[in-house]
This record gives sequence, structure tokens and C-alpha cells, in this order.
Amino acid sequence: MAIVVSDANILIDLLQVELFKNYLKLDWEKHAPPDVIDEIIEDNLYLLNDAVDVKQICVPSFAFDDLQQIQEYFKRYTLLSVADCSCIYLAERLSAILLTGEKRLRRIASENHGLEVHGTLWVIDKLTKEKILTYRNAYNKLTMLMKINTRLPKAECTKRLKHMKSNFEQLPEKTTQPVRKLRFR
Repeated sequence: MAIVVSDANILIDLLQVELFKNYLKLDWEKHAPPDVIDEIIEDNLYLLNDAVDVKQICVPSFAFDDLQQIQEYFKRYTLLSVADCSCIYLAERLSAILLTGEKRLRRIASENHGLEVHGTLWVIDKLTKEKILTYRNAYNKLTMLMKINTRLPKAECTKRLKHMKSNFEQLPEKTTQPVRKLRFR
């Protein structure tokens, strides 16, 4: 089972296009630092809070030593927020995949810490691969997300949309029954 640590932008994307419940169905151990949870203010935040309450998403309580390490990262990486640094720290501690769409965080996490890093598009790919989401629904959700999140890589989105469209479930052709003429006597 994969272990993932989510940054706020991933959770926000999923909440905004109503894919959060689908995300919870992925067979992953899901984590998010407390700072990340605190950043989210979406209308449907209750979905996230419910998932945290029932431990579908684990939110650790950091000890003093943990907070010191996060603070060290924050001093070292002045372009990152405390929440970003807590994501790196938690992903390292859990040997987890980091889910983020932030370029700086992605680069620092992968280059300086050797972490595997993916974004929202990868999550959507996994949802279709695991058949939690149909290609048609994924196409619609990604189209919606592209209107909301202008930071998504357009070329990658276009490539995925083309792939999704080519894999729409084929509906059976309509077979029309020959019309029977009624005969009256």
C-alpha cells in the first residue's frame, strides 16, 4: 500500500471539482500535516474534516523535535512556507510519496530530499486506472479543474484529455426493432 502526504493545493483541487470522496477510495495510507489542513477553507471543508475524524486522512501531532526539524527546513528553504516544510518532513519520516502542485516544493523535495513527488493529474490518472472514475467523468472533472486552477501544466492536461476522450466507454449501438404494423380485422 502506498503512503502519501498531501499538500493543501492537492486537497483543494480535489474538493473544488468534487473528487475528494473518490480520492478517499484509493488504497493509500493518506496523511496531511496540521498546517496543511489549516490552510483549507473550501465550502465543502466538512468532507475533509469528516475524513480526518474517521482517520481516512491521518494528521500527526508533531513533537518538539519534529517542529525543530521543520523549522530548520524553513530556515534553509526561505521560499517555502512552514506548511511546505512540514510536508517534506512528514513525507521523509514516513518514506511517503509527496502530493503537491507547487513547483518550488516539488523541486526541493525531489532534488534535495530524494522524495517521489506527484500532483493532481497523477491522482486523477490513478483514479481512472483503479476504475474509481470513468474516463468520461475524469475528462469532465479535468476540464472543470483547468478552468479553476490555471497553474496546471496545459500540455500535460491536453495530453490527458485526449487520452481520456479516446477511452470513453463505448455505448452499445441502439438497435431499433422493426416497427410491426398492426392489422385490424
